[in-house]
Amino acid sequence: MVMENFVTELFKTALEKGCEACEAYYVDGDSFEAGVLDGELDTYSVSCASALSLRVKYNGRDGYACTECICPASELVERAMDNALCVENEDVRPMQTACEYVSVPENESKLFDMSEKERIQLAFDMEKRVNTGGARVMMCNVAVSEQSVHIRNTLGLCADSIEKEALVYVNAAVSEGAEARDGFAFKRGIEAHDINSCADEAVSEAKAFLGAEPVESGEYKVIFKNDAAASLLESFFGMFSADAAQKGLSLLASKKGEKIGSELITIIDDPFHEYSPRSFDAEGVPSVRTEVIESGVLKTLLYDLKTAYKDGVKSTSNAGRASVFSPTAIMPTNFYIKQGEKSLEMLLKEMGDGILITEVSGTHAGVNTVSGEFSLLAKGHLIKNGEKCKPIDRITVSGTFLQLLKSVEAIGDDLKFTIPQGGNVGSPSLLAEKIAIAGK
Repeated sequence: MVMENFVTELFKTALEKGCEACEAYYVDGDSFEAGVLDGELDTYSVSCASALSLRVKYNGRDGYACTECICPASELVERAMDNALCVENEDVRPMQTACEYVSVPENESKLFDMSEKERIQLAFDMEKRVNTGGARVMMCNVAVSEQSVHIRNTLGLCADSIEKEALVYVNAAVSEGAEARDGFAFKRGIEAHDINSCADEAVSEAKAFLGAEPVESGEYKVIFKNDAAASLLESFFGMFSADAAQKGLSLLASKKGEKIGSELITIIDDPFHEYSPRSFDAEGVPSVRTEVIESGVLKTLLYDLKTAYKDGVKSTSNAGRASVFSPTAIMPTNFYIKQGEKSLEMLLKEMGDGILITEVSGTHAGVNTVSGEFSLLAKGHLIKNGEKCKPIDRITVSGTFLQLLKSVEAIGDDLKFTIPQGGNVGSPSLLAEKIAIAGK
């Protein structure tokens, strides 16, 4: 109620000072994280925070100011107005008007009901499970957060939601002689309490790569396992941003209606997906399910209100914020490649001989979202007659993202999302025709 009264005072003050409109985005929440290493509590943090971002339309421009405390309304409004006068960009950023929202279920997890002591014990139990599996822990964490999000503006918008997140993750290492390998795994939401399976997955992955070595360079049939395929899709999300297209930074800028992938490829951004549903985006736009690519054909890019206004279309509800103190940007909700009906084992049999890539790394440097090219370090398994033959690492997989989409011959039924980072990106395993591999 205190914050609501403050927002009302901000709006009254801003309009009296000559602002055409104003909007407040504010959050209240708390977070918990604990990490265990070598039988001791290595990291521990508990925080409770509240913050507000004020946006005013003044002199034909948008100005912003933020605060973490209740301060004089006139002071915050004047800061936002001063910032508006400094803006040279003439882009129009509309505000969402009053609307109704579809109710969505909150994310569920047993971790939400646990005490801090119980969550810490969960981290210790996960470390013990890793050690029992013949490995040692490099990182073992439990993280829980909950925040309420509120958006109000002078056009009548009133949007409220609760965002909850529960996550456990572990990095385990195994060694054999002078050789050491590591494996990573995480569980989220309703699965976050399943620490045994999380620990076992990390240990199993680490052990699977003992004795790994590069293969001969050449072109191979490749299966990108769901984790690796999702990482690659996440790296190229920027290509689907209308903002990037309008700035000439996306190959997809003029390809609407064109076939850019295999007929098997359908890519969806679905804010209602059970993985992490939400009612509205960071601008208060009601959530919309969007088929970005349908059977290989590009149907649309992803929009916020500013880019939608520029192109004369409706927003796809993809405005997001990295934090209260960050401006809105186009971000994924639950952005994923639609799964098929074949298990990974079936894909391996169909491929026959080739390479199963389980992990790609170096996406910060090895991906060019403008040209669509990638050259990434990778590891996985050499496949002979549909069976894993030997582990491989220190290889580089290269190509272009659009060519990869076109070369997909089969899709798995094992949709998996990456660890949450400003939106969720997922993919099933993908069997691709031929990919360049640099090894020995």
